[in-house]
Amino acid sequence: MRLVWVRSDAASLRHRLELRRSDRDTGKLARFDEFVAGMLLDRDPAVPHVRVDNRLSAASTIEAQLRAALRPS
Repeated sequence: MRLVWVRSDAASLRHRLELRRSDRDTGKLARFDEFVAGMLLDRDPAVPHVRVDNRLSAASTIEAQLRAALRPS
């Protein structure tokens, strides 16, 4: 089992929440600064993990990153 840590940033999170148009995101968008502050976007976990980049500026898709990172050794 591996922990997969999904890296994001505030702009990417807002973009995805707005695109999703879910009622459950209404409060998140209304208090977006508070929501983002609770996300700890700049911290990686203190345990071994695989990091994938899900920011809008990512060099490759999350799918490609996961395939490469989780490829059997």
